[in-house]
Amino acid sequence: MMRHFLPTVLSLLLLPCAICWADVDAEVLYNRCEVIVNSPTDMKCHVSRKIQVNNASGKYIGLFEEYTDSFSSISSFSGAVESNGKVVKKIKKSDIYTENCSEGLADDTYVNIYTPEATLFPYTVEYEYTIEYRKGIISFPVYAPVVAFDTPVREGLYHISVPRDMEIQYKAWTEPEVKETDKTKEYFWTLTDFQPIKKEHNMPLLSTLLPVVKARPSNFRYLGTQGSQSDWNSVGKWLEEIMPQEEPMPEDLKAKVHDLTDGCSSDLEKVKALYKYLKENTRYVSIQFGLGGFSPTSPSVVHKKGYGDCKALSYFMKSLLAEAGIGSEYFTLNTDWSLTESSPGVGTMNHAMLMVPLQEDTLWVECTNPHLPLGYRHEDVAGRKVLIVNSDGGSLVGVPAYPDTLTLRMTECKVDFQQDGSAKVQVHETYRLSEAEPFISFRELKNEDAVSILSKHYAVQTDDKKIISISDNFQDYTGTPGYIPEVSIDWSFLSRKYGSLNADRILLPVVIENSHFSSQKSSRVHDVVFRTPYQEKNRLVLTVPDGYSVEFLPSPVSVDTEFASYALEYAVSGNTITITESLRANRCILPASEYDSYRSFVKSCNKAVQAKIVLKKNE
Repeated sequence: MMRHFLPTVLSLLLLPCAICWADVDAEVLYNRCEVIVNSPTDMKCHVSRKIQVNNASGKYIGLFEEYTDSFSSISSFSGAVESNGKVVKKIKKSDIYTENCSEGLADDTYVNIYTPEATLFPYTVEYEYTIEYRKGIISFPVYAPVVAFDTPVREGLYHISVPRDMEIQYKAWTEPEVKETDKTKEYFWTLTDFQPIKKEHNMPLLSTLLPVVKARPSNFRYLGTQGSQSDWNSVGKWLEEIMPQEEPMPEDLKAKVHDLTDGCSSDLEKVKALYKYLKENTRYVSIQFGLGGFSPTSPSVVHKKGYGDCKALSYFMKSLLAEAGIGSEYFTLNTDWSLTESSPGVGTMNHAMLMVPLQEDTLWVECTNPHLPLGYRHEDVAGRKVLIVNSDGGSLVGVPAYPDTLTLRMTECKVDFQQDGSAKVQVHETYRLSEAEPFISFRELKNEDAVSILSKHYAVQTDDKKIISISDNFQDYTGTPGYIPEVSIDWSFLSRKYGSLNADRILLPVVIENSHFSSQKSSRVHDVVFRTPYQEKNRLVLTVPDGYSVEFLPSPVSVDTEFASYALEYAVSGNTITITESLRANRCILPASEYDSYRSFVKSCNKAVQAKIVLKKNE
């Protein structure tokens, strides 16, 4: 039933919560980071960190992991593992295991790892090392001393030293202490006794809960280029400047574009044809090093190799459209949050897409996954502010969001129940908007894989599963606003143990999908954030077998709160029982002090779905 509303723990949702430090798996005794900027292209980062590992579950917190590339390297390293007051291992730079992260694509991105070995708990592991950066500085190392859930930090320090004439921007949990000398400007952020972070469901954004510093120079030099991050227009100007130099499109590719589009009757038909070509001839590969982390690979390279990252594939599609006479705009975004006017920065974005203005509507095209229907704004972009990049620089624009009420899952089950306790079940399921996303490539699955996905949420036994039909509107976008992707699936299964037989009575479930709502038993210490609106409607039509009649129907249930509503209703007509179930989750924030209302909601819902229908054998 309402599986999407069950609370889940998200790796980016954390909450400060007072617990005894002796009970934690590990603790950070100190985490100090000192960044020394000597020039716009030269920087050193000195790190000293000490972790106490209290048991085997905390071992991963004590490992060393740093990424380097052709622009950075570990110049010095030392460390030690201590147990029971004795040094059991002195760690040298040669003990670090280094692996190429991008083999086959590039040779300059590496992960450096050391895993301490100790069997007597507790033990401490201490690292002291320096990373040198060269060829340019776009941002300073992010300082995030809280490394894991349930892990306190006793002492933290982040120190940035820059030449006195260098202006920096930062976003931090608190204002720094600032000191100036004749030659430098010093920024200090300190942290003392930060309590452990506890997992809870539906939490506020991580950025509002944790001590993190993200800082960057307002003006920068990088690989022979210069740029500014003082505002989004300046960011866009630099991104535009490092775009691939215009070059003639390969003749075979140019011919292919015209072969696909010259006979099209509209711009939309041209876009569809080229989008299909992109789907069939390219694949996504992440490229995040050097200028390649900010600038697309040239279209000719993508054409030759058949792959690219989000930037390269978007720019490649832009070039294909241009050859077909269709204008488009390259844009970047962050898939985790909306860009804001107050935080411009080259390193703020993690994705790139393409905007294609058509006569009646604007397409926001996801080029890394051309399986997505044209005309659909997926969850990572809808409702977000994004940065359009063109010759005028950069500008933030809003991508239209969908109305909260449109996301939907709807199911109708026809249950032909038999006297032996088995049932033949026919299912019709409809999914809309983000709920339809998992089914975009559903037709390509084998039958056994497809029915496994459909049946895994059912609480009753499912055998002899068969897909009857699949229909969707994924190719039906006409170029006008208001397109909503939707898929419908008809399938069937046999449940050999649908009901419980007891002498002359049969007990039947009121819902047949997994039906347990969850709430935490411990006290809530932070607001509950319901970010994703959602609605679900289910209808179960049950045929009562000959010789039986309804002895008992549970009472209908209706619960309405500011964050969600739930209803379960029954109707009997002849030998048919119809059960209607509905859930609506709203976008809102529930104060922690009102968490009991959520528990009450969960209790009411669980009581409703755990009820049974009783059939009695006629005399």
